[in-house]
Amino acid sequence: MIAFLNGALPILQAVFVLAAVVGGVFVFRSTKRTGIIQIQNDTIAAMQQQIDALKSGQDTLQKENSHLHYVIETISEALKHKGILITVNGEMITLEDTKSQSSVIRRSTKRPIIKKEETL
Repeated sequence: MIAFLNGALPILQAVFVLAAVVGGVFVFRSTKRTGIIQIQNDTIAAMQQQIDALKSGQDTLQKENSHLHYVIETISEALKHKGILITVNGEMITLEDTKSQSSVIRRSTKRPIIKKEETL
């Protein structure tokens, strides 16, 4: 019986070591896969936050643009009421008064640099 145990013990020991190595490999792969999935989920969440921020900024800019168009229309109507017609065509602005005098003004091609602070 002792001779049997002496022969079987190294085999059992090798089987346990092999099982531990295989289990360790599976644990390592699973942990690595879980880490990659977590990084992907974090990246997707960050990108979604950026998309939401850009959409919010776009909505704000659209509202501001609509307001500015309204202001321009109001000024044009007020000037028209006073007898001055104003026409804006791209970079050209034409002013005409009731005496049929007109003047054309071309805006400078250099636009001022607008600096905005980014808030996160």
